[in-house]
Amino acid sequence: AAAKPPQGSTLIFTSPKNVRGFTANFGWDGGYKAICIGRTTASVLSEFCEPIICERMSIKSCVDLALLP
Repeated sequence: AAAKPPQGSTLIFTSPKNVRGFTANFGWDGGYKAICIGRTTASVLSEFCEPIICERMSIKSCVDLALLP
């Protein structure tokens, strides 16, 4: 079984299905920072937090954004 990410983790979500699967398995910790690949994914995640939406819909853009201080 996978371990729940520690508080303060930056998480990247690439689809609404990813959000639903993650929250079903781990719940949501208010200390997480969430980055979404697009608006549809962000709309599902907005129930838990204020996600950051990438300007370009690509995994690389998400990772680049996650690496910013």
